[in-house]
Amino acid sequence: MYAIDFTYAEETLSDHGFMICTIGSSSGTETVSSGSDITFDTVKAPNSNEFSFIDSKYENVYSTTYQICKNQDQSDNYVNSYEESALQRWLSRKEPHKFKVDQPEFYDSYFMGSFSIKKVEITGRGAGFELTFYANAPFAYKEFEEIEATITESNNTLSIYDISDEIGILCPNMTITLAEDGDLTISNSMDNRTLILNGCVSGEVITLDSKAEMPSSSVRTNTQLGANGVFNFYYQRVINTYEEQENIYTFSLACNVVFNYKPIKKVGL
Repeated sequence: MYAIDFTYAEETLSDHGFMICTIGSSSGTETVSSGSDITFDTVKAPNSNEFSFIDSKYENVYSTTYQICKNQDQSDNYVNSYEESALQRWLSRKEPHKFKVDQPEFYDSYFMGSFSIKKVEITGRGAGFELTFYANAPFAYKEFEEIEATITESNNTLSIYDISDEIGILCPNMTITLAEDGDLTISNSMDNRTLILNGCVSGEVITLDSKAEMPSSSVRTNTQLGANGVFNFYYQRVINTYEEQENIYTFSLACNVVFNYKPIKKVGL
């Protein structure tokens, strides 16, 4: 990584008077993880020299370490306790925040996570800090612009092209504002699952949060939505295979749809 600046929790490193650097000598050659380090469980087939993959998993979150020092245009290049305290307060948090490096090839990439911080001293004085970033996942995410579409009549479709680097399934968030009464169904061309939500009314706002067990409604309670025969607990998914990435969602009712998800990006800093 050759960047000198980054953004974390909507604040930049340069705003705090620091830059990414290397404190001390370096050969300039390093091996950098690209994240998404997969562990494979294998088993040897009888009477064969080949091994079968029986399971694969991500066992660790992504992490990376680098150093920072004060910007070179400052009169005093050593750090003091006030600057150390401010950096700790900004970077070392218990909850993850968005982290994005200011480098052209990473313009569409970001991580979610937090930092641990160690001071680097030279002859007993603070020359800078060593930052270790811990992501909350084994990979980065791609920036994805929220998509808004109007379904003008029954059985109209919304097409989403899954740009994730990971082959598989992700869960999107949808906010649906109904334009007519009826039973809402949403199906996807990439699978055979159909979301069913009965008894919808015009003007009702349905929120489908990928992390929530139940959808939410602007006019109905969770108890009403969870009643027998109302919601079938099938959330829609964003799917891609190696050959196909287009997801075509079909809606049974006219509505306005706001669609968002977090595509995976396999990249290392």
